[in-house]
Amino acid sequence: ETVEPLVAYDEQYETDLLTTVATFLEADGNVAGTAQRLFTHRHTVRYRLERVRELSGLDVGSTDGREKLSLGLKAMRVLGIAHRGGPATEAGAAAGRVPRGR
Repeated sequence: ETVEPLVAYDEQYETDLLTTVATFLEADGNVAGTAQRLFTHRHTVRYRLERVRELSGLDVGSTDGREKLSLGLKAMRVLGIAHRGGPATEAGAAAGRVPRGR
């Protein structure tokens, strides 16, 4: 229920709001750390988090908002509900450096 609008928005517009929220929470609410992990600009992260607030009504700047979003993400995992993610979350994708051809 808390993340449902984000899942629907991501699917409809091929965005990464859910991935951004998950990464933001993993980075302990650090925008710069989130941007670094997502290989994007911190302003992009802030824009996405604002869209999350508009769509879900939950503010990631508040403890309550972060807690509800975190519980929503955990519920998705427990229930086995997959969401479309970026290349790093696709099946078969491996973390780490990408080999360069010579």
